[in-house]
Amino acid sequence: MKIKTNLNVGKEIAFWRSIIDSVDLELLKLLAVRMNVCKQIGLIKQSAGISVLDKEREEKILLRRQKMAEMLGLNKEFVVEIMNTILRQSKEIQRRVKNE
Repeated sequence: MKIKTNLNVGKEIAFWRSIIDSVDLELLKLLAVRMNVCKQIGLIKQSAGISVLDKEREEKILLRRQKMAEMLGLNKEFVVEIMNTILRQSKEIQRRVKNE
């Protein structure tokens, strides 16, 4: 049986961490796009006099994302937690647009 040396283990971990770093960058880029879209929606809502809060839409989003999570083998509670954070930030961006 071959035992990996600390050097090999360190290189392997560094490799996988570099992939995580790349994935994180892509996630952040996508979040930036999403927040820019939310800002545009906020501008439209402001000009139309529509409320930032759309509870029905939020509920649909959460249900769909839970189904997606299940299909992708992700923990549904984890995905709901992330989506709730994203939705809070989205509403905050729309509120700021309304207050500008």
